[in-house]
Amino acid sequence: MVDVKVYPETLHCYYENRKVCYHERQYSRHGWYINLDHYLYTLKRKPGALAGSQALASAPEKVKDIFNRYFEDTPKDFIELLIFLKEHDFAFDKVIEVIDRLMKTSPHDISLDKIKMLCMQKNEVYVPELNNDDQILQQSRAQLEELSSLLNY
Repeated sequence: MVDVKVYPETLHCYYENRKVCYHERQYSRHGWYINLDHYLYTLKRKPGALAGSQALASAPEKVKDIFNRYFEDTPKDFIELLIFLKEHDFAFDKVIEVIDRLMKTSPHDISLDKIKMLCMQKNEVYVPELNNDDQILQQSRAQLEELSSLLNY
């Protein structure tokens, strides 16, 4: 049994006094709202059911588009991706961003593992510390100064 608190715009669901979800309130008569996230663990057992499910049909267009373009033949991977996003609190926009990056490097090889790896990657750029005593650095600077002086003439 769950407890549901009804507010003007939302419904909040509680299980054992802990909020488990909330939904936007629907005012349509006999209408229903299906959230794909609520069915992930069920669909994980029967991933083939995802393509024809009402849960996928009710999903946002960008979710359906990514499924149809990259995961139609591997629904189990798509479900694992959605579970991964949920567990790591990533928005689905992160997947779109990662796929855009992958399209630039390897457009024919977009996979679950690559998406997960790039989602977890921090956007830090490694800048090595240069030691002024480094012989290569000193020679490079000398060559640069010499070439720069030639351009000034």
